[in-house]
Amino acid sequence: MPLKPISFPHHEIPDILAQLNQYGEVFTTRAMNEMGKYHEGDVVSFRGRTLEVESVQHYCRVEDHPFYSQLTYGQKRLLAPHCFDVVQLVAST
Repeated sequence: MPLKPISFPHHEIPDILAQLNQYGEVFTTRAMNEMGKYHEGDVVSFRGRTLEVESVQHYCRVEDHPFYSQLTYGQKRLLAPHCFDVVQLVAST
């Protein structure tokens, strides 16, 4: 079965790759049509890498986002009216 691809906004890709290289994991917020798409244990592909979904946490208040202080004003405004998932992706070994 082919791996499910996961995508990121173009401007975030350098940071995503740096986090994967440095920490072996990355957290991503998925809202609207992406919410509920990923589940623990899923295996996804990103730029030739295989990543496993380690955890998925569901939130309905932007203030509860585990990385709230790191979100930009624009990201907070975008998420505020929506529920969303915070997905932890881990590089497969």
